Amino acid sequence: MQKIFSLFSVLLFCLIFAPPTLTARAMGESIDGEGFSNLVISEIQTGGCSTYDSLESVTCLDEDGKTEFVEIYNPLSQEIDVTNWEIDYTSASGKTTTPLYVFDGKILPSSYVLLAHDGHYADLADAVFGVNDTKSSGMLARSGGHIQIKDDTGQIIDMVGWGSAVQIDFWPIVTEIPPGFSTKRIMPDDALFDTGIAFLAPTLPIDLAAGGYIINQQTGDGTGYGNQDGDNNSDNGDTDTGGMGGGDSQAQTSCDGIIISELLVNPGGSDSGHEFIELHNPTDKTISITGCKLQTTDSSKMYEFTDKEISPGEYLAFYNDLTGLTLTNSGGGKVFLVSPDESEDIYESDYPASLDDDVSWSLIDGKWAQTFSVTPGAKNKLLALKPCPAGEFRNPGTNRCNNIIEEAGGLAPCAPGKERNPDTHRCRNITSLSSTLKPCASDQFRNPATNRCKKLGSAGSTLKPCEPGQYRNPATNRCKKKASVAVSGTNQINDVKDVLSESTGADNSNWTIAAVGVFGALGYSIWEWRNEIMQFMSGLKKQFSS
Repeated sequence: MQKIFSLFSVLLFCLIFAPPTLTARAMGESIDGEGFSNLVISEIQTGGCSTYDSLESVTCLDEDGKTEFVEIYNPLSQEIDVTNWEIDYTSASGKTTTPLYVFDGKILPSSYVLLAHDGHYADLADAVFGVNDTKSSGMLARSGGHIQIKDDTGQIIDMVGWGSAVQIDFWPIVTEIPPGFSTKRIMPDDALFDTGIAFLAPTLPIDLAAGGYIINQQTGDGTGYGNQDGDNNSDNGDTDTGGMGGGDSQAQTSCDGIIISELLVNPGGSDSGHEFIELHNPTDKTISITGCKLQTTDSSKMYEFTDKEISPGEYLAFYNDLTGLTLTNSGGGKVFLVSPDESEDIYESDYPASLDDDVSWSLIDGKWAQTFSVTPGAKNKLLALKPCPAGEFRNPGTNRCNNIIEEAGGLAPCAPGKERNPDTHRCRNITSLSSTLKPCASDQFRNPATNRCKKLGSAGSTLKPCEPGQYRNPATNRCKKKASVAVSGTNQINDVKDVLSESTGADNSNWTIAAVGVFGALGYSIWEWRNEIMQFMSGLKKQFSS
């Protein structure tokens, strides 16, 4: 048994002390950078803001914790069956996990899926979570947490952490996401993809995508898709009452269901022909507004609609040059949608005083807010910050407008006569040594460290050889004592070599230790097997002597 153990010790010793070049190289190989191999989390919002400190500020006065979403992306060129896959939220500590949504269908190739908290992006989301959520803070903690995609076996396909979340393995982690902001992943077709940045700094969620989720059990609109684009009745021939192209096509005539969705009170420049009141039909039925009236608190005058219908999900803007209605800006006011018999206000909207130029008062996700995104006849968008002027962009880190720099590398060109310092990236004067430094005399040389001229040694260009134990300093050409390698109580200091880039540059001390171990173990084995070796040699001797 001791003999077998000795051989095993030799192998173990070699494995422990052998240079780790191959193992380190295998572990250090990176992704090829050409794309993703499965579903990825593309964007996250952990909360919203109902009221900001000002239009130019990102300071939130009134948070809305349920304004949250998770956007998923399929980067592949084929659809992915995600039946029984789920989206989970895990706390920042990693101790508790809450399922948000379980898929039942497929995700189309190169497509996005939007999962939003119930009531948030109601006309765009493919699916919702938090239907029975009674907490005002929502499902996703703003201070920190994780979102996970798990397949039907429970395997984690992708994970993103934020804020105080504990980073697990190699999954990305981002800073805390402010209210009303989202963090977005860099995609393979983005110019920043090869820079190693996983997610952009938090910014306002713009241009969210959806519609890539096909549910196994088709929804009532007959398309097989989840709730998307607010078009829940599609011309499919189903029995939706009042649906366009299906069943009873007669439009509802009471104006019930129509809402006021956007007001532009103070357009830049002239108000005439630019102020507007927008109406929206959020239902799945076509609604006739013939006979309904618009009125503002500016006067008792009314504008009556004639022979007009609004289709499901449609937005219509009516300008003041048509309606003759005025929206007073200085003191605020109200706008009313009145029933044909003027006995009922179908809908009314209050707007605040002193709205800035080109800031609309818009209904966004069920709440009124000021926005710099003016969208007559289209879905409203929250844009809390004024768009940057032409030639500028908004810095996602500071939310300030910065000049767009066209030079490759992101730096403005240096002025004539200057060059960019590669160490500091600042511009500096171009200095020509040939034009500013006087040539050295024939019996002198230029010290590269000081750029001063120094006399050569004796015999003109010949330097006196250094004494034994000395070497010539290339910077000063003076002789200098060689440093002693062996210093009492101190080990020699060597550069650490990169085992990933210098596969042949492993530390020779490991090989020395391994060799000593091998020969020591081999000698011990010979001692243990000495009797057998002697018998074997004796047998050989008898065989040859015969």
